[in-house]
Order: sequence, then C-alpha cells, then structure tokens
Amino acid sequence: MNIYLALLFAVPALANFCWIIFILWNRAYTAAQDRGLAAPAAWPSVDICVPARDEERNIERCVRSLCLQEYPGDWRVSVLDDESSDRTLEILLALQKEFPQRLHVIDGKRDPLPPGWVGKVWATTRMGKLATRDWLLFFDADTFHAPNMLREVMLRALRPVGAGEKPVGLVGGCPKLEQISLGEQFAMPTISLMYALGPIALTRNSRQMPPVPGFFHLFTRESYNAVGGYARVWDKVLDDVEMAAAINSGGFQTRIIDPSPFMGLRMYQSLREIWFGLHKSTGYIVRRSPLFAIAFLLWLLWTGALPFLAPLTPFLNAGITPCIVAAMALSAVIAMRTLMWSKDGGAWWSILLHPFLCWLVGWNCVMSALDLWRGRGVRWKNRWYDKRVKFAPEPQKTGQKTLPSGVANQ
Repeated sequence: MNIYLALLFAVPALANFCWIIFILWNRAYTAAQDRGLAAPAAWPSVDICVPARDEERNIERCVRSLCLQEYPGDWRVSVLDDESSDRTLEILLALQKEFPQRLHVIDGKRDPLPPGWVGKVWATTRMGKLATRDWLLFFDADTFHAPNMLREVMLRALRPVGAGEKPVGLVGGCPKLEQISLGEQFAMPTISLMYALGPIALTRNSRQMPPVPGFFHLFTRESYNAVGGYARVWDKVLDDVEMAAAINSGGFQTRIIDPSPFMGLRMYQSLREIWFGLHKSTGYIVRRSPLFAIAFLLWLLWTGALPFLAPLTPFLNAGITPCIVAAMALSAVIAMRTLMWSKDGGAWWSILLHPFLCWLVGWNCVMSALDLWRGRGVRWKNRWYDKRVKFAPEPQKTGQKTLPSGVANQ
C-alpha cells in the first residue's frame, strides 16, 4: 500500500513540476522577444480590425484606446458591428463622429451571415477584404490598450528572424487578464493555465494545434493573402488555432509575445459567462470525443485536486514515504498557481480553490464534447455551431480552400 500511495501522489507532483518548468520556459521565451528591438527607418502601415457583436459593455473602452494610439506610421481602425442586438452600433457611430479620420464603422447587417459560417470569421473575412495596408491587426472587442500598444507590438513583430528561419507571418499573445468579480477571480486563471500546458518555444510553429490565442492576431499582408485569409477557416469555431496552423503550414513562422504590459483583456464578467465561454471551445480541444474529455477530467482531478488531500495521508498509517511524496505534490501545485498569480494577479484565495477549478474545467469539457458528439452543437452570442440542421453549405473548390458557393476566395 505504501508504494501505491506514494505513486498515486508522485504523478501529480511530477506533472505540476513540469507545469512550473513550462511556465518559466514560456516567460523566458517571451522575454527574449523584448530584446534587440530597434525602430525601423520607416514604420509600416497597419489596418486594425475589430469584430464586435453585442459588446456594449466593452466596445467604447476598446475602440477609444485604439483610436488614441501613438504610432509613427499610417494606421486606421475598422470595427464591424456583427448584427448586434444591443447598443454596440450606436456607441460605435458616436465614436466615429469623435474620431472621423481614424475610425471606420461597418454595419454588418448589410451583408448577413451565410449558412455554415462562424459569425466572427465572417466578420474578420469582410474586414480583411477591405484592409489595404501592409499589416493586418485583428483584436477582440473585449481588449483594451495603452497608447504605446501599436508601437510596441510592431517593434516585436519587426524584430529580425534568425539565420535560416522562416519569415514571421503571425504575431500573437495573451494580454493581461482583468479580474474583478468573484467569478472571474476564481475561474479566469483557466485561460493562463491552458496556454501554459506546453513550451511555446517548441509548439508555436505546430501545424496541428499551436497555442496562439485569438485575443489579437497580427498578420503580414503576404502571409494573410498566402493562406487565403480568414475565409480559409470559415466554418471553424477555433479560428485562432486554425489560422495559426495555416500560417505555419504556409511557409511562415508564428511569433508569440507577452503583450500584458500594454494590452488588457476582460473576457467575461460572471461565472455563468465563463462557463458558456469555455463551453464553446473545450469540446473542440478534445476533438469532440466524450471519452477523451472524461479522461481529461480524471487527469485534472488526479493532478490538480488529489494533492490537496495530502494532509490526510498521515492518518492512513502508510509510513513516511507516502506522506513526503504527498507533501511534494501539494507543494508543487501551490507553487505552480502562486507562480501564475505573481504575474496574472487576481485573488490569492483562488489558489486554494484550485481543485474546484479543475472540476469546473474538466466537467465543462465533458459537457461540450457530449453536446458536439450528440449533434446538439455549441452556442455563443445567440448563434449555434455544429448543430445538426437541415441545411448544409454547398462547397465550391478554389485554389486555396473549399468555401461555400458564392463566396470569393481572399
């Protein structure tokens, strides 16, 4: 029993120790992207594109901060209102009057969502077609920015590549998470944990599932056109991951930076919003497999919840070795969460609720996978995706990607 109990705790101890290594490795990689920065002789032009649907809570802070950028080159902000049912368009039109030379507002109702398309992808596709500048910078509408953001992002994007490396085609990263409500402080560390599951220095150029969050994507004009733009992933809910994979497969590399000093993000404002925000994605991450999702749930409970039972091991009369290993497992998971908290902020007490967070994420993953497997689909912003319905888009072949009929390739 002593050996088995020690092994039971040894696995989470090792897993969380590896997680700590990945976090430190990732921070070292992104810190390296901050070195050797030099202003170019001529700053490239940038089109900033923001798709927005029912974002009346966030849109003014986001767009205003973008319009007030201090960037030496030519740039413009375009925001597409994706058939919002709230005051998003009204707020945008007021901002356009305030920044007439800087802001371009597009009413998405004039070009409705075609069958089979993901709403956000249809919005980004339309903005990509209208963009004319050297670089295309896409933001989520719940981001907000310091005045030096555009300059700092472009400095890192223009950083020279190493000898023999592919040219940079995509730049991404995870902004500073704003956590205000109790639900956010409890559950939002999930976002940081998901992007720390592996060493980004090794996985950023993956052609399968590169860890490139879609909060912001910066493309060169060459790379964006080469892969066919967002139209290439017209039916993909995980459009950020799919676009990064397309860039990596198209002869370019992905560069991941740490934008947290000059870029913030408030994704959700309640535990309910967080649940449904995760639910739209987690099932795809486990390939729509309920069995894979259940295995993931058990793994999370084993590595994230079991260590918190370490104080009970002395009462099992199993000897000193299992007690030491259990203490190591608990120390490792607390050290891992403390390391993340030291950078991401939030509430310190969320560290102690880590077992419940593991259950929340794992169960969310199971429910999302089940909904996709059963054909119920997932819902986001009053739209259903991968729900078994009667219509099916009729594809037509293009040189780049199979698209619904009537849709031109980028």
